[in-house]
Amino acid sequence: MTWAVGSTIRELFKSSYKPQGGQLGIAVSITLFSGAVLFQASVDDGVQPDNWNWVAGKTATVKRYSRSSFFVGRNAAAKGAGAVERQQKLAAELTYAAHGGALPIRLKGMDLTNPVGVIVVSGLPQEQDHQLVFDACRKVLWSREMSSVCK
Repeated sequence: MTWAVGSTIRELFKSSYKPQGGQLGIAVSITLFSGAVLFQASVDDGVQPDNWNWVAGKTATVKRYSRSSFFVGRNAAAKGAGAVERQQKLAAELTYAAHGGALPIRLKGMDLTNPVGVIVVSGLPQEQDHQLVFDACRKVLWSREMSSVCK
């Protein structure tokens, strides 16, 4: 299923996002919190090394807060100016990025408060990064659910 989600993110990006006056690309990462990398790809020429720093920061945010990076960022922003920055400086050894694009991986039948990994996209504005991950997960999970129902 990891390959399906990663490949679907790639396909949705290629079909939906066209560069306007420059190169456009995304970094995609699906990892477990144990450190296992399940899927990782640079999609198109616009991916910069800094995109991978954003992936690491978004991953750390999901790992620390057990919520999507977009939720953490929007929640902090709702608390007022400086809240996001204060939240990102909680641990000196980690860099947090409370910006959209990272969803926690939760396993059915396990404690839902503790995700086991994260799916991350970096390269677009945060709302689009986040929507891309969400749309790919929805598409893959829906198709798997329908295929098991239709057998």
